[in-house]
Amino acid sequence: MRHSVRITIIRTARILLGIAALLTLYEATIRHPVEMPHVDNADKMLHAFTFFCLAALKDMAFPNRRHLFRKVLGLMAFGVLIEVIQSWLPWRSADITDFLADCTGITLYLVPSLLSRLVVRLHHE
Repeated sequence: MRHSVRITIIRTARILLGIAALLTLYEATIRHPVEMPHVDNADKMLHAFTFFCLAALKDMAFPNRRHLFRKVLGLMAFGVLIEVIQSWLPWRSADITDFLADCTGITLYLVPSLLSRLVVRLHHE
């Protein structure tokens, strides 16, 4: 990939990551969050989907694989921050299962991502 295209993708992903993080924080703190469909565990699925997307954006925004541990810890810390903030808001509540759903979303992104990178690396050897 041409260097200028790669830089453009990274910059765009960083902007989108910032926007997504702010929207996630906003949605997690308002009085009337998005209306959830009447599906069992819809809230947990939304948490997992949100953090799947955040993990994908963070991976594209900071593509250096050596920092994978920091990326994961940063996303997990963001999930904890949301729950801590919600514990202070009288119209919201903190829930450890929300944090576990966040971690599930991160894992659902990471496992196939890491496996595909391994396959590509093995294919090129």
